[in-house]
Amino acid sequence: MKTIDIQTGDNLAKLEEAIARLNAEPEGAVLIIRLARNLNAHFFKQSRVAAFFATAVQRRAVRVRDWYHLWAAGDLNVVFRSSVGHLASAVYAQEISNEHDARPPFTGSDVTAAVAHDGGILEPNNPSSREFTGTALSFCSIDPSFSEPLALAGLVYNKKRFVDEFTSIKRRDLDRDRSHATMELFEDNSPDRELAGYVFELYQNGYEHGNRSRADKKKVVPGLRFISLRKHIAPNFAQLHPYADGFPELSDYIRKRYEKHQALKYYEVAVSDQGLGMLDRFLIDRPDFQSEAGDRAARLLLLKRLLTETLTSKKGAPGAGGGLIRALRAAKELNGFVSIRTGEFWIYCSYAESGSPQMDLTEVKSSATASVAGTHFNALFPLRR
Repeated sequence: MKTIDIQTGDNLAKLEEAIARLNAEPEGAVLIIRLARNLNAHFFKQSRVAAFFATAVQRRAVRVRDWYHLWAAGDLNVVFRSSVGHLASAVYAQEISNEHDARPPFTGSDVTAAVAHDGGILEPNNPSSREFTGTALSFCSIDPSFSEPLALAGLVYNKKRFVDEFTSIKRRDLDRDRSHATMELFEDNSPDRELAGYVFELYQNGYEHGNRSRADKKKVVPGLRFISLRKHIAPNFAQLHPYADGFPELSDYIRKRYEKHQALKYYEVAVSDQGLGMLDRFLIDRPDFQSEAGDRAARLLLLKRLLTETLTSKKGAPGAGGGLIRALRAAKELNGFVSIRTGEFWIYCSYAESGSPQMDLTEVKSSATASVAGTHFNALFPLRR
C-alpha cells in the first residue's frame, strides 16, 4: 500500500508531484490518501484535488483517511460538502476512515445523495447551514446517477435560459452576504455577462465529451463533473499573492493586475470533467488526425488547435467546434487568466491587459506533468469594483 498526503499548505506544484507519485503505482495498487479537512484558498487547488482522485481511481483502489480522530454526523456537510475536492474523495473512494480506522456514520453514497437532493449544488444553502455559503458555489453532476446538475437540468443546449438560471442561483447562494457584495458579473447591461457565456460553453463541452468511455462513446463512465465559483476578496496584495504559490505564471498575472489596477477581488471559476481528456477523446472520434499526433510536441500542437480552431470530433458537422473558441474569447474580454490541465499537458493563457494577444496558449514552464484524468479549465477573473 502507498500512502500519499494532501495537506493544507499544498499548492499546485505539490499536487502535481502527488499525481506523479500515484501514476508511478502499478495497476491494482491500494492507495491510502490522507486528506486534510482544510485545503486552504490556493487558486485552482480544489479542482486539482478532484483531478487527483479521478486519476488515482483508474485501475487502483483508493482509501481516504481523515486526519481527525473522531467522526460526527455533521461531518457529511462540514467535510465532504465543503469543496469539490472533498466531494471527489467521497465519490471515488472505496473506503473512508479516520486515523483510528473508524468509519464515519455515513457513506460516500450518502454524501452524493445529499448533493443530488439539493439539485446538484454542493455547498449547503439552507438557512441552518448559512455558515457554509457565501464564498463558493458548485454545481455537480455525478455520472451515471445524474448527468446534469438538477438545478440546471435541461439547459445544456439553451444558453440564455442557462445563464438566467445560473445567475439567479448565484445571487441566492453566493451573494447572500451583502457585506461582501460585488458587482454583478452576469447583469444584462454588463460586459461581464460574458463570464456566464464562458461557463456555458465549457459546461456544454464537458457534457458532450467529458464522461464517455474509450471503447464505446455511448457508454457513460462513472465520475464527477462540476462547475465551481469561488469568490476571493483580499484586504491587501501581501495576502492575495500567496494564493498563486506554485504557479509562477499566475503569480505574474496577479502582480500585473495589482500594479496597474490595484486588483484584489477575483472570481475563480472551475469547469471540470473526469473523462478521457480532450485530446484523447478527439483522436478516438477523429482517427483521421492520428498522423498529426505522433509525438508529444505534435500532440501539444494539436491540443492548441482544438482550443483555437473550429476542429470538432463531430465529423461532417462544419458548424461545430466553436464553443471552446467562444469561451477563450470571453476570457480575453474579461482580462482573465485561464489554466487548462488535460492528459499530460498543462497550458495557460494570460489576458492581464486589454491588448493581450488573442488566445496565446503557452505551456506552463514547470509542467513536466504526469497524465491526469479528465479536462480541467480553471480561470481567474478580476472583479470590476
